[in-house]
Amino acid sequence: MRPLTQIAEMIGAQDEAKQALLKAQKAAAVELRECVKEFLQTEATYAEDLRKVVDVFIEPLRSLLPSNLISAIFSNLTQLQQLHAGLNEDMKKGQEKVATDFGLMCVENFAKLLPYFKM
Repeated sequence: MRPLTQIAEMIGAQDEAKQALLKAQKAAAVELRECVKEFLQTEATYAEDLRKVVDVFIEPLRSLLPSNLISAIFSNLTQLQQLHAGLNEDMKKGQEKVATDFGLMCVENFAKLLPYFKM
């Protein structure tokens, strides 16, 4: 085989490898965006569900039951609802960030949840 033919074949193989790599990177980026989107939707749904529990159950019962009973039944649900509402807003603001920035933002926001994990 002639040297120029070999060089041309190597360049062609490199181009094919580059194209395959770009295709894989694009697929990974799409998958990551979908994961972030699903994560944000799940958090938004959870925050909305907490809001409904507070509005539909806790608030109406405040006038009917003693506060110690409300606390025993619902514990810190109102605080959790407020926390997740804020967390949801922060995450909405950060959803357009690059993946690494979004990950860091999630870590920073979930650090706010640490007091709720203490037993």
